[in-house]
Amino acid sequence: MSPLPGLLLAGAVLGGSSPPCEELPITITRVSHCILLKAEIGGRAATLILDTGASNTILSSELLGPASTPLQVKPLKGSGLVGTGRWRRATIRIGRTVWVDHRVLEMDGLQDVSRGLKESVDGILGEDLLADFRIVIINYLDRTVTLAR
Repeated sequence: MSPLPGLLLAGAVLGGSSPPCEELPITITRVSHCILLKAEIGGRAATLILDTGASNTILSSELLGPASTPLQVKPLKGSGLVGTGRWRRATIRIGRTVWVDHRVLEMDGLQDVSRGLKESVDGILGEDLLADFRIVIINYLDRTVTLAR
């Protein structure tokens, strides 16, 4: 059930016209109550943790495939996922919105996150993508997230 009925339009690539409002299904994990959202990365299906506190979107090395440079970005002190990574570019689709050649942080070790959550996770959707929306509504009862421009 959309809070803004009648505003759902055909999607487009970010930077062009895009849907003003879109409601997407989410899964809430039994362990840690994380919010999982379906996405497409480079044409491959993916499951991302929606993390409003993450600065950057992080994707698994397994999802992105081989890279020509070693993992080199050193971890910063702070809370959350800590590890070494590398900057990569990826095309990301969430619902009808597409980011082409978006800068993401690639990291190994997300299989540890999957084991801990008892759910397969391919990455973390961070503030760098969420900030493209004026409004992000998480509806726990209906298990949906609404993204509005």
